[in-house]
Amino acid sequence: MKIYIYSILFLYLLAMSIYDMKRKEIHIGATLLTGIVLAAIRVIQFFHEGVSMEMVLGVVPGLLVLILSYATHGKIGMGDGFVMMVCGMVLSLSDNLFLLFFALVMSAATGAVLMVFRRVKRSYTMPFVPFICVSFGAAFLWEILGAVALTIKKS
Repeated sequence: MKIYIYSILFLYLLAMSIYDMKRKEIHIGATLLTGIVLAAIRVIQFFHEGVSMEMVLGVVPGLLVLILSYATHGKIGMGDGFVMMVCGMVLSLSDNLFLLFFALVMSAATGAVLMVFRRVKRSYTMPFVPFICVSFGAAFLWEILGAVALTIKKS
């Protein structure tokens, strides 16, 4: 079941990355729909498997990004907070914090490189969702490779 949920999230992040790069905004309808679907899956899991408090708190990093967006008067997009909340529907608190941290590090490094080579000015606004997507894709791939290695080791 986990692979299906992760696949839904990855496809959503991929679509939002493309949308964010083209329009510098997030499609709120797709975000709302994906959030509702993933929340419904999480509720079903709650009744069948049980869900830990850390899984429930997975949306907290998204709320923190929304607060930062408000505090910075929109320098950080609210859409990024909503995307992180959707990720929190799938990921635990620690996994979503790691995702946010890794995406922030990658975006900062990319911004620094672009400024050093004078491709952009300091006032340039970079879309953030592609960094979330790459971070999630790397973590997802790492988990799949780990499961494959464990399966091979058991054989």
